[in-house]
Amino acid sequence: MLRYFLLCAALLAVACNSDKPGGIPGPSPEPSGKDIVDQVSQYDARPFDGEKRAGVFYEIYVRSFADSDGDGIGDLNGVTAKLDYLDDLGVAGIWLLPIYTCDSEHGYDVIDYTAVNPDYGTLADLENLVAEAHKRKIRVILDFVPNHTSHYCPWFVEACKSAGSPYRDFYHFSQTAKPGWIAVPSGTTDWFYQGVFDRSMPDLNYGPAASCEQSGAFVALTDAAKFWVGKGVDGFRLDAVKHIYDSDTSDENPTWLGKFYSELNAHFQGKSALGFKDIYMVGECWMATEQMAGYYKGLPALFDFTAWADRLLYAIQNDHAKWFPKDMIAEREVFAAERPDFIQATKLSNHDESRARTEVGGSHAVSLQRCKMAAAVLLTSVGSPYIYYGEELGFFGDKTEKGGDRNVREPMLWKP
Repeated sequence: MLRYFLLCAALLAVACNSDKPGGIPGPSPEPSGKDIVDQVSQYDARPFDGEKRAGVFYEIYVRSFADSDGDGIGDLNGVTAKLDYLDDLGVAGIWLLPIYTCDSEHGYDVIDYTAVNPDYGTLADLENLVAEAHKRKIRVILDFVPNHTSHYCPWFVEACKSAGSPYRDFYHFSQTAKPGWIAVPSGTTDWFYQGVFDRSMPDLNYGPAASCEQSGAFVALTDAAKFWVGKGVDGFRLDAVKHIYDSDTSDENPTWLGKFYSELNAHFQGKSALGFKDIYMVGECWMATEQMAGYYKGLPALFDFTAWADRLLYAIQNDHAKWFPKDMIAEREVFAAERPDFIQATKLSNHDESRARTEVGGSHAVSLQRCKMAAAVLLTSVGSPYIYYGEELGFFGDKTEKGGDRNVREPMLWKP
Protein backbone atom coordinates (compact mmCIF):
# COMPACT_ATOMS: atom_id res chain seq x y z
CA MET A 1 0.00 0.00 0.00
CA LEU A 2 2.89 2.36 0.75
CA ARG A 3 4.29 1.65 -2.73
CA TYR A 4 0.91 2.63 -4.19
CA PHE A 5 0.86 5.89 -2.25
CA LEU A 6 4.40 6.81 -3.26
CA LEU A 7 3.77 5.91 -6.89
CA CYS A 8 0.65 8.04 -7.15
CA ALA A 9 2.31 10.90 -5.34
CA ALA A 10 5.32 10.80 -7.63
CA LEU A 11 3.33 10.60 -10.85
CA LEU A 12 0.69 13.10 -9.89
CA ALA A 13 2.65 15.59 -7.77
CA VAL A 14 1.61 19.07 -8.86
CA ALA A 15 1.62 22.63 -7.63
CA CYS A 16 -1.56 22.75 -5.57
CA ASN A 17 -1.89 24.48 -2.22
CA SER A 18 -5.51 23.67 -1.36
CA ASP A 19 -5.74 22.62 2.28
CA LYS A 20 -9.42 21.69 2.21
CA PRO A 21 -9.75 17.87 2.48
CA GLY A 22 -11.09 16.51 -0.78
CA GLY A 23 -11.21 20.07 -2.10
CA ILE A 24 -11.79 20.51 -5.82
CA PRO A 25 -10.28 23.74 -7.20
CA GLY A 26 -11.28 25.39 -10.43
CA PRO A 27 -9.53 24.31 -13.62
CA SER A 28 -5.89 25.38 -13.65
CA PRO A 29 -4.22 27.14 -16.59
CA GLU A 30 -3.16 24.74 -19.33
CA PRO A 31 0.54 23.87 -18.85
CA SER A 32 2.77 23.92 -21.88
CA GLY A 33 3.98 20.77 -23.56
CA LYS A 34 7.45 21.41 -22.09
CA ASP A 35 6.00 21.65 -18.58
CA ILE A 36 4.45 18.20 -18.94
CA VAL A 37 7.62 16.69 -20.41
CA ASP A 38 9.58 18.08 -17.47
CA GLN A 39 7.15 16.46 -15.00
CA VAL A 40 6.90 13.02 -16.59
CA SER A 41 10.00 10.91 -17.22
CA GLN A 42 10.23 9.71 -20.79
CA TYR A 43 11.24 6.15 -21.61
CA ASP A 44 11.80 4.33 -24.86
CA ALA A 45 9.55 1.30 -25.26
CA ARG A 46 11.27 -1.94 -24.35
CA PRO A 47 10.58 -5.28 -26.04
CA PHE A 48 7.96 -7.30 -24.16
CA ASP A 49 9.67 -10.03 -22.14
CA GLY A 50 6.69 -12.36 -22.34
CA GLU A 51 5.75 -12.17 -18.66
CA LYS A 52 2.16 -10.99 -18.21
CA ARG A 53 1.91 -8.83 -15.15
CA ALA A 54 -1.09 -7.47 -13.24
CA GLY A 55 -3.64 -9.66 -15.05
CA VAL A 56 -4.53 -6.92 -17.54
CA PHE A 57 -7.91 -7.30 -19.27
CA TYR A 58 -8.74 -5.77 -22.66
CA GLU A 59 -12.33 -4.72 -23.44
CA ILE A 60 -13.52 -5.44 -27.00
CA TYR A 61 -16.60 -4.22 -28.84
CA VAL A 62 -16.61 -7.01 -31.43
CA ARG A 63 -18.58 -5.02 -34.03
CA SER A 64 -15.84 -2.39 -34.27
CA PHE A 65 -12.68 -4.33 -33.51
CA ALA A 66 -11.62 -6.41 -36.52
CA ASP A 67 -13.48 -7.50 -39.66
CA SER A 68 -12.28 -10.85 -41.02
CA ASP A 69 -14.64 -11.23 -43.99
CA GLY A 70 -14.86 -7.73 -45.43
CA ASP A 71 -18.56 -7.15 -44.75
CA GLY A 72 -17.87 -3.99 -42.77
CA ILE A 73 -18.76 -5.55 -39.41
CA GLY A 74 -16.25 -6.78 -36.85
CA ASP A 75 -16.54 -10.45 -35.96
CA LEU A 76 -15.23 -13.20 -33.72
CA ASN A 77 -12.78 -14.46 -36.32
CA GLY A 78 -11.43 -10.94 -36.51
CA VAL A 79 -10.75 -11.00 -32.77
CA THR A 80 -9.04 -14.38 -33.14
CA ALA A 81 -6.82 -12.99 -35.90
CA LYS A 82 -5.64 -10.23 -33.54
CA LEU A 83 -4.83 -12.42 -30.54
CA ASP A 84 -1.10 -12.25 -31.27
CA TYR A 85 -1.34 -8.46 -31.12
CA LEU A 86 -3.07 -8.68 -27.75
CA ASP A 87 -0.58 -11.28 -26.55
CA ASP A 88 2.29 -8.94 -27.48
CA LEU A 89 0.63 -6.19 -25.44
CA GLY A 90 0.77 -8.47 -22.40
CA VAL A 91 -2.99 -8.89 -22.19
CA ALA A 92 -4.05 -11.70 -19.83
CA GLY A 93 -7.78 -11.57 -20.50
CA ILE A 94 -10.35 -10.19 -22.93
CA TRP A 95 -13.86 -9.00 -22.15
CA LEU A 96 -16.23 -9.28 -25.11
CA LEU A 97 -19.23 -6.95 -25.12
CA PRO A 98 -22.50 -8.87 -25.78
CA ILE A 99 -22.13 -11.41 -28.59
CA TYR A 100 -25.68 -12.84 -28.43
CA THR A 101 -28.56 -12.51 -30.87
CA CYS A 102 -30.18 -9.13 -30.35
CA ASP A 103 -32.04 -6.30 -32.10
CA SER A 104 -29.50 -3.52 -31.63
CA GLU A 105 -25.91 -2.50 -32.23
CA HIS A 106 -25.06 -2.47 -28.52
CA GLY A 107 -26.28 -6.02 -27.87
CA TYR A 108 -27.71 -5.53 -24.39
CA ASP A 109 -31.22 -6.46 -25.55
CA VAL A 110 -30.59 -10.20 -25.61
CA ILE A 111 -32.95 -12.39 -27.62
CA ASP A 112 -31.20 -15.72 -27.03
CA TYR A 113 -28.55 -16.05 -24.31
CA THR A 114 -27.04 -19.17 -25.88
CA ALA A 115 -26.89 -18.08 -29.54
CA VAL A 116 -24.15 -16.06 -31.24
CA ASN A 117 -25.13 -12.95 -33.15
CA PRO A 118 -24.84 -14.03 -36.82
CA ASP A 119 -23.20 -10.68 -37.61
CA TYR A 120 -20.30 -11.88 -35.45
CA GLY A 121 -20.08 -15.44 -36.69
CA THR A 122 -21.01 -18.83 -35.31
CA LEU A 123 -20.77 -20.79 -32.10
CA ALA A 124 -17.86 -22.67 -33.64
CA ASP A 125 -16.10 -19.34 -34.22
CA LEU A 126 -16.52 -18.49 -30.54
CA GLU A 127 -15.19 -21.87 -29.46
CA ASN A 128 -12.18 -21.41 -31.75
CA LEU A 129 -11.56 -17.93 -30.33
CA VAL A 130 -11.61 -19.30 -26.78
CA ALA A 131 -9.27 -22.17 -27.68
CA GLU A 132 -6.78 -19.87 -29.43
CA ALA A 133 -6.91 -17.38 -26.55
CA HIS A 134 -6.18 -20.15 -24.07
CA LYS A 135 -3.14 -21.21 -26.12
CA ARG A 136 -1.78 -17.73 -25.38
CA LYS A 137 -2.86 -17.93 -21.72
CA ILE A 138 -5.54 -15.29 -22.30
CA ARG A 139 -8.82 -15.66 -20.44
CA VAL A 140 -12.12 -14.89 -22.18
CA ILE A 141 -15.07 -13.39 -20.31
CA LEU A 142 -18.46 -12.55 -21.81
CA ASP A 143 -20.74 -9.66 -21.04
CA PHE A 144 -23.88 -11.08 -19.41
CA VAL A 145 -27.18 -9.25 -18.88
CA PRO A 146 -29.16 -10.37 -15.80
CA ASN A 147 -31.50 -7.38 -15.45
CA HIS A 148 -33.56 -7.60 -18.66
CA THR A 149 -34.01 -9.32 -22.01
CA SER A 150 -35.12 -8.13 -25.42
CA HIS A 151 -38.86 -7.81 -26.01
CA TYR A 152 -38.21 -10.25 -28.86
CA CYS A 153 -36.86 -12.86 -26.46
CA PRO A 154 -39.07 -15.98 -26.74
CA TRP A 155 -39.56 -15.92 -22.96
CA PHE A 156 -41.17 -12.49 -23.14
CA VAL A 157 -43.16 -13.21 -26.30
CA GLU A 158 -44.69 -16.25 -24.65
CA ALA A 159 -45.21 -14.44 -21.34
CA CYS A 160 -47.31 -11.76 -23.05
CA LYS A 161 -49.70 -14.23 -24.62
CA SER A 162 -51.42 -15.38 -21.45
CA ALA A 163 -51.47 -14.72 -17.73
CA GLY A 164 -51.16 -18.49 -17.39
CA SER A 165 -47.98 -18.76 -19.47
CA PRO A 166 -45.13 -20.68 -17.79
CA TYR A 167 -42.96 -17.66 -18.58
CA ARG A 168 -45.32 -15.14 -17.01
CA ASP A 169 -43.35 -15.01 -13.77
CA PHE A 170 -40.10 -14.38 -15.66
CA TYR A 171 -41.12 -10.70 -15.90
CA HIS A 172 -42.91 -8.01 -13.91
CA PHE A 173 -46.54 -7.65 -15.04
CA SER A 174 -49.37 -5.60 -13.60
CA GLN A 175 -52.89 -4.65 -14.58
CA THR A 176 -52.24 -1.25 -13.02
CA ALA A 177 -50.55 1.40 -15.12
CA LYS A 178 -47.64 2.15 -12.77
CA PRO A 179 -45.36 5.13 -13.50
CA GLY A 180 -42.90 4.18 -16.22
CA TRP A 181 -44.50 0.83 -17.00
CA ILE A 182 -45.34 -0.07 -20.62
CA ALA A 183 -48.51 -1.49 -22.14
CA VAL A 184 -48.15 -5.09 -23.31
CA PRO A 185 -47.99 -4.87 -27.13
CA SER A 186 -49.92 -8.05 -27.91
CA GLY A 187 -51.67 -10.93 -26.18
CA THR A 188 -52.74 -9.68 -22.74
CA THR A 189 -52.97 -6.07 -23.89
CA ASP A 190 -54.83 -4.94 -20.78
CA TRP A 191 -51.63 -5.55 -18.79
CA PHE A 192 -48.42 -3.55 -18.31
CA TYR A 193 -44.78 -4.59 -17.87
CA GLN A 194 -41.70 -3.03 -16.31
CA GLY A 195 -38.85 -1.91 -18.55
CA VAL A 196 -36.61 0.50 -16.69
CA PHE A 197 -34.02 1.03 -19.43
CA ASP A 198 -36.31 0.97 -22.45
CA ARG A 199 -39.62 -0.49 -23.66
CA SER A 200 -37.58 -2.89 -25.80
CA MET A 201 -35.89 -4.35 -22.70
CA PRO A 202 -38.41 -5.80 -20.20
CA ASP A 203 -37.03 -6.40 -16.70
CA LEU A 204 -36.63 -9.94 -15.44
CA ASN A 205 -38.38 -11.01 -12.24
CA TYR A 206 -36.62 -13.30 -9.76
CA GLY A 207 -39.10 -13.04 -6.92
CA PRO A 208 -37.86 -12.45 -3.35
CA ALA A 209 -34.07 -12.29 -3.22
CA ALA A 210 -33.97 -14.76 -0.33
CA SER A 211 -35.42 -17.48 -2.58
CA CYS A 212 -34.49 -16.15 -6.03
CA GLU A 213 -32.68 -19.36 -6.96
CA GLN A 214 -36.08 -21.07 -7.11
CA SER A 215 -37.43 -18.72 -9.80
CA GLY A 216 -37.72 -19.78 -13.42
CA ALA A 217 -35.77 -16.74 -14.59
CA PHE A 218 -32.84 -17.49 -12.28
CA VAL A 219 -32.66 -21.11 -13.39
CA ALA A 220 -32.83 -20.09 -17.06
CA LEU A 221 -30.09 -17.49 -16.65
CA THR A 222 -27.75 -19.78 -14.75
CA ASP A 223 -28.34 -22.54 -17.29
CA ALA A 224 -27.36 -20.12 -20.06
CA ALA A 225 -24.20 -19.09 -18.22
CA LYS A 226 -23.33 -22.75 -17.61
CA PHE A 227 -23.70 -23.32 -21.36
CA TRP A 228 -20.87 -20.84 -22.00
CA VAL A 229 -18.70 -22.33 -19.26
CA GLY A 230 -19.12 -25.60 -21.15
CA LYS A 231 -17.72 -23.84 -24.22
CA GLY A 232 -14.58 -22.88 -22.32
CA VAL A 233 -15.50 -19.34 -21.27
CA ASP A 234 -13.62 -18.25 -18.14
CA GLY A 235 -16.16 -15.88 -16.61
CA PHE A 236 -18.56 -13.01 -17.01
CA ARG A 237 -18.93 -9.27 -16.67
CA LEU A 238 -22.41 -8.71 -15.22
CA ASP A 239 -24.26 -5.69 -16.57
CA ALA A 240 -26.16 -3.18 -14.41
CA VAL A 241 -26.05 -5.19 -11.20
CA LYS A 242 -27.60 -2.45 -9.08
CA HIS A 243 -30.82 -2.63 -11.15
CA ILE A 244 -31.68 -6.32 -10.74
CA TYR A 245 -33.96 -5.34 -7.86
CA ASP A 246 -35.54 -1.90 -7.67
CA SER A 247 -33.79 -0.82 -4.47
CA ASP A 248 -30.11 -0.45 -5.18
CA THR A 249 -29.25 0.15 -1.52
CA SER A 250 -31.03 -2.86 -0.01
CA ASP A 251 -29.35 -6.25 0.41
CA GLU A 252 -31.45 -7.75 -2.42
CA ASN A 253 -28.98 -7.23 -5.26
CA PRO A 254 -25.93 -8.47 -3.31
CA THR A 255 -27.98 -11.50 -2.23
CA TRP A 256 -28.93 -12.31 -5.83
CA LEU A 257 -25.36 -11.82 -6.99
CA GLY A 258 -23.98 -14.06 -4.26
CA LYS A 259 -26.33 -16.88 -5.24
CA PHE A 260 -25.59 -16.47 -8.94
CA TYR A 261 -21.84 -16.45 -8.32
CA SER A 262 -21.98 -19.48 -6.02
CA GLU A 263 -24.05 -21.47 -8.50
CA LEU A 264 -21.71 -20.72 -11.39
CA ASN A 265 -18.54 -21.12 -9.37
CA ALA A 266 -19.58 -24.58 -8.24
CA HIS A 267 -20.25 -25.50 -11.88
CA PHE A 268 -16.88 -24.04 -12.94
CA GLN A 269 -14.76 -26.22 -10.65
CA GLY A 270 -12.38 -28.42 -12.61
CA LYS A 271 -13.29 -26.88 -15.96
CA SER A 272 -10.65 -24.17 -16.29
CA ALA A 273 -8.35 -24.76 -19.26
CA LEU A 274 -5.86 -22.37 -17.68
CA GLY A 275 -5.92 -23.92 -14.23
CA PHE A 276 -7.90 -21.28 -12.39
CA LYS A 277 -9.72 -22.52 -9.32
CA ASP A 278 -12.60 -20.04 -9.39
CA ILE A 279 -14.69 -18.48 -12.11
CA TYR A 280 -13.99 -14.82 -12.83
CA MET A 281 -17.02 -12.60 -12.34
CA VAL A 282 -17.00 -8.79 -12.21
CA GLY A 283 -20.00 -6.51 -11.77
CA GLU A 284 -20.83 -3.12 -13.26
CA CYS A 285 -21.77 -1.13 -10.17
CA TRP A 286 -21.93 2.59 -10.87
CA MET A 287 -22.24 3.84 -7.29
CA ALA A 288 -20.41 5.84 -4.64
CA THR A 289 -17.84 3.96 -2.57
CA GLU A 290 -19.96 3.35 0.52
CA GLN A 291 -22.95 2.01 -1.44
CA MET A 292 -20.80 0.01 -3.85
CA ALA A 293 -18.93 -1.71 -1.01
CA GLY A 294 -22.01 -3.69 -0.02
CA TYR A 295 -22.04 -5.38 -3.41
CA TYR A 296 -18.78 -7.12 -2.53
CA LYS A 297 -20.92 -9.34 -0.31
CA GLY A 298 -22.17 -10.89 -3.55
CA LEU A 299 -19.30 -10.66 -6.04
CA PRO A 300 -15.52 -10.90 -5.70
CA ALA A 301 -14.88 -8.14 -8.26
CA LEU A 302 -16.53 -4.81 -9.08
CA PHE A 303 -15.72 -1.97 -11.45
CA ASP A 304 -14.80 1.23 -9.67
CA PHE A 305 -16.33 4.16 -11.56
CA THR A 306 -16.99 7.20 -9.41
CA ALA A 307 -14.00 7.01 -7.09
CA TRP A 308 -10.93 5.61 -8.82
CA ALA A 309 -11.29 6.53 -12.50
CA ASP A 310 -13.17 9.80 -12.10
CA ARG A 311 -10.83 11.09 -9.42
CA LEU A 312 -7.69 10.02 -11.27
CA LEU A 313 -8.70 11.71 -14.52
CA TYR A 314 -9.79 14.81 -12.62
CA ALA A 315 -6.49 14.94 -10.76
CA ILE A 316 -4.49 14.74 -13.98
CA GLN A 317 -6.67 17.15 -15.94
CA ASN A 318 -6.68 19.77 -13.20
CA ASP A 319 -3.20 19.31 -11.69
CA HIS A 320 -4.75 18.48 -8.35
CA ALA A 321 -3.49 15.24 -6.86
CA LYS A 322 -3.13 16.22 -3.24
CA TRP A 323 -5.91 13.97 -1.98
CA PHE A 324 -5.99 11.22 -4.60
CA PRO A 325 -3.64 8.65 -2.98
CA LYS A 326 -5.15 9.20 0.46
CA ASP A 327 -8.71 8.84 -0.86
CA MET A 328 -7.88 5.65 -2.73
CA ILE A 329 -6.29 4.03 0.32
CA ALA A 330 -9.35 4.96 2.39
CA GLU A 331 -11.64 3.51 -0.28
CA ARG A 332 -9.85 0.18 -0.23
CA GLU A 333 -10.27 -0.02 3.52
CA VAL A 334 -14.03 0.38 3.04
CA PHE A 335 -14.08 -2.45 0.49
CA ALA A 336 -11.91 -4.74 2.62
CA ALA A 337 -14.36 -4.40 5.51
CA GLU A 338 -16.98 -6.12 3.31
CA ARG A 339 -14.74 -8.63 1.54
CA PRO A 340 -11.07 -8.99 2.53
CA ASP A 341 -10.14 -10.62 -0.79
CA PHE A 342 -12.02 -8.08 -2.93
CA ILE A 343 -10.87 -7.35 -6.49
CA GLN A 344 -11.03 -3.69 -7.50
CA ALA A 345 -11.48 -3.57 -11.28
CA THR A 346 -9.89 -0.34 -12.48
CA LYS A 347 -10.01 1.44 -15.85
CA LEU A 348 -9.72 4.84 -17.48
CA SER A 349 -12.76 4.61 -19.75
CA ASN A 350 -15.13 2.09 -21.31
CA HIS A 351 -17.86 1.75 -23.93
CA ASP A 352 -20.30 3.92 -21.94
CA GLU A 353 -17.98 6.88 -21.35
CA SER A 354 -16.05 9.50 -23.27
CA ARG A 355 -12.55 8.35 -24.14
CA ALA A 356 -9.87 9.01 -21.54
CA ARG A 357 -7.81 11.15 -23.90
CA THR A 358 -10.81 13.35 -24.60
CA GLU A 359 -11.44 13.69 -20.86
CA VAL A 360 -7.91 14.88 -20.12
CA GLY A 361 -7.58 17.43 -22.89
CA GLY A 362 -8.73 16.11 -26.24
CA SER A 363 -6.60 17.45 -29.08
CA HIS A 364 -4.65 19.79 -26.78
CA ALA A 365 -0.91 19.23 -27.09
CA VAL A 366 -0.55 17.95 -23.52
CA SER A 367 -3.33 15.35 -23.67
CA LEU A 368 -1.05 12.55 -24.88
CA GLN A 369 1.34 13.06 -21.98
CA ARG A 370 -1.56 13.18 -19.58
CA CYS A 371 -2.85 9.90 -20.98
CA LYS A 372 0.55 8.30 -20.50
CA MET A 373 0.53 9.50 -16.92
CA ALA A 374 -2.96 8.06 -16.37
CA ALA A 375 -1.93 4.75 -17.93
CA ALA A 376 1.14 4.59 -15.71
CA VAL A 377 -1.03 4.89 -12.62
CA LEU A 378 -3.59 2.41 -13.97
CA LEU A 379 -1.03 -0.28 -14.80
CA THR A 380 1.23 0.03 -11.76
CA SER A 381 -1.15 0.59 -8.88
CA VAL A 382 -3.35 -1.84 -6.99
CA GLY A 383 -6.40 -3.41 -8.61
CA SER A 384 -7.25 -5.41 -11.71
CA PRO A 385 -6.71 -3.06 -14.70
CA TYR A 386 -8.83 -2.96 -17.86
CA ILE A 387 -7.90 -1.29 -21.14
CA TYR A 388 -10.66 -0.28 -23.56
CA TYR A 389 -9.74 -1.15 -27.16
CA GLY A 390 -8.03 1.77 -28.90
CA GLU A 391 -7.01 3.33 -25.62
CA GLU A 392 -3.47 2.07 -26.17
CA LEU A 393 -3.44 4.18 -29.37
CA GLY A 394 -4.76 7.35 -27.74
CA PHE A 395 -8.24 7.27 -29.31
CA PHE A 396 -10.46 10.33 -28.98
CA GLY A 397 -14.23 10.14 -28.47
CA ASP A 398 -16.80 12.40 -26.83
CA LYS A 399 -20.02 10.67 -25.84
CA THR A 400 -21.72 13.99 -25.10
CA GLU A 401 -21.50 15.15 -28.72
CA LYS A 402 -23.83 14.23 -31.58
CA GLY A 403 -23.48 10.52 -32.23
CA GLY A 404 -23.34 9.59 -28.55
CA ASP A 405 -22.20 6.00 -28.01
CA ARG A 406 -20.94 5.64 -31.58
CA ASN A 407 -18.31 8.28 -30.83
CA VAL A 408 -16.71 5.96 -28.30
CA ARG A 409 -17.25 2.66 -30.16
CA GLU A 410 -15.54 3.58 -33.40
CA PRO A 411 -13.59 1.10 -35.57
CA MET A 412 -10.15 0.05 -34.41
CA LEU A 413 -7.34 1.44 -36.56
CA TRP A 414 -5.15 -1.36 -37.87
CA LYS A 415 -3.39 0.69 -40.55
CA PRO A 416 -2.05 4.27 -40.51
